[in-house]
Amino acid sequence: MLASAAVESHAAQDEATATQPATETVNKGWAFTGSAFGYLFFDGSGDYLQPTVSAQKGRLYFEGRYNYEERDTGSLFGGYQFSFGKEVTLDLTPMLGAVAGEIDGVAPALELDLTWKSLNYYSESEYVFDFADRDENFFYAWSELSWQCAPWFRTGLALQRTRAYQTDREVEAGPLVGFYFWKMEIATYLFSPFDDERFAVVAATIDF
Repeated sequence: MLASAAVESHAAQDEATATQPATETVNKGWAFTGSAFGYLFFDGSGDYLQPTVSAQKGRLYFEGRYNYEERDTGSLFGGYQFSFGKEVTLDLTPMLGAVAGEIDGVAPALELDLTWKSLNYYSESEYVFDFADRDENFFYAWSELSWQCAPWFRTGLALQRTRAYQTDREVEAGPLVGFYFWKMEIATYLFSPFDDERFAVVAATIDF
């Protein structure tokens, strides 16, 4: 998920300069990232954990998710990363995934990571084609716009569209803050902060 891209970008800036693409730091071997996103609902509608693991070698990229498209549902993606730019860097990773569990289907997906100096825009999106019922096809998206205002801290805005839980809103939005240390980031998100259905997400991401 996004926090993994944030940690990779932060690590790349430690080793190089802020304008060099993060992919330059992972071309020598396999790089692995693990994250866990805890969804905490203030109305007691059912907290849950959404883990993600990813592996990258050069431009080859693989990602596994659980509880992302739906509760008790896993997905596995594979793709290839394309990188552009020096002053402004853009990484595009088109992927194709298989989804199994409460939903069974296939999902074309795209991850986008755009960086200029201390500003970063990240987006991951997918469209799930449900084998059982095409009326259940669904577009998922997670986006973040953040400013790394210190080497150990970033803040910004996040948006999400998902079917893993039910709310009255098509898209939830809210502020985020993230803290870096070692090879890890701890981030907190508060979605729909002015709504009775507000909820928080606490995420931990580590590179290894």
